[in-house]
Amino acid sequence: MTDWRTLLRPFWGFVALQPIMLGWFYLFSDNWVADYQSLGWPLQVVSTIWLIPCYAYYEKYWDWRDSNL
Repeated sequence: MTDWRTLLRPFWGFVALQPIMLGWFYLFSDNWVADYQSLGWPLQVVSTIWLIPCYAYYEKYWDWRDSNL
């Protein structure tokens, strides 16, 4: 079972990466608001959902590694 850290960590990453994502679209796009809404927002949501099982595996791997060393 996953704990609250595994679920919270990707959402914290989502919030922390917002300024970088917005800055990227602002600097390198002609219509940054439309591009962010059509590409950036869905990309961040999918990435956040993808990271939940990745972080769960990461936590279990390091717990296993620490207990076997």
